[in-house]
Amino acid sequence: MHPNETRVRAVLDIVHSGNVIGKGLEDYFTPDAYYQPLVPAVDPIHGADAIVGEIARQLAVYKDLHAEIHVIMANDTHVFTERTDHVTFADLGTRVSVPLMAVFDFAPDGLITAWREIFDTRAAEAQIGVSQDDMAKIMGQ
Repeated sequence: MHPNETRVRAVLDIVHSGNVIGKGLEDYFTPDAYYQPLVPAVDPIHGADAIVGEIARQLAVYKDLHAEIHVIMANDTHVFTERTDHVTFADLGTRVSVPLMAVFDFAPDGLITAWREIFDTRAAEAQIGVSQDDMAKIMGQ
């Protein structure tokens, strides 16, 4: 397994633990890294601490996150994942499964410089029965 694949799996394990605060997640990112949880609809979140804060915010919206990785490819500069994320929306109690693609960019020292995800929000909207505007609020827009 490529070391960058190992790093991405470790990041996902921390996120899926349900609590990212104090788990060392920020140590996987360069100080100026960015995370864009929904390309292109959501603006990138810049900085390791801000990334952890955004993921913590997301984990307050949903729980029981599990990423089912279908394909993962890694080299010295990138890791690509095709996965289905399964989550339960906390306020609604509704479990959804959303296919997504993610790209992680890496610096030569093995730290993540960028994490971008793209998925069809309408798939989630249909499963939880909310409008596009409501989904935008859930996504922090």
